[in-house]
Amino acid sequence: MCKAHRLDEEKSRERLHPVEPVGYPEAAALCGAVKCEEPGLLWLNADELADYERGVRVFYVPSGAIKVGVK
Repeated sequence: MCKAHRLDEEKSRERLHPVEPVGYPEAAALCGAVKCEEPGLLWLNADELADYERGVRVFYVPSGAIKVGVK
C-alpha cells in the first residue's frame, strides 16, 4: 500500500513500519488499493522490523497489499 492508502486499521495495528522496495519510487511495486497506481511500500510488523534492522532485505508480501507494474 502507498502512504495514502495504509493497510486497513486491523492490519495496521501489526504492520506499522513502512519500508521502500528496491528502486522506490520507480519500483514495480504499486499500491494495492483499487484505482491507485502510486508507488507501493512494504509495511513491516515488529518481528519483520527486527529482521530488517539485522540486514534482512527479502520479505513476504500479504496478498492484495501491492500490485506489480510491468514494462
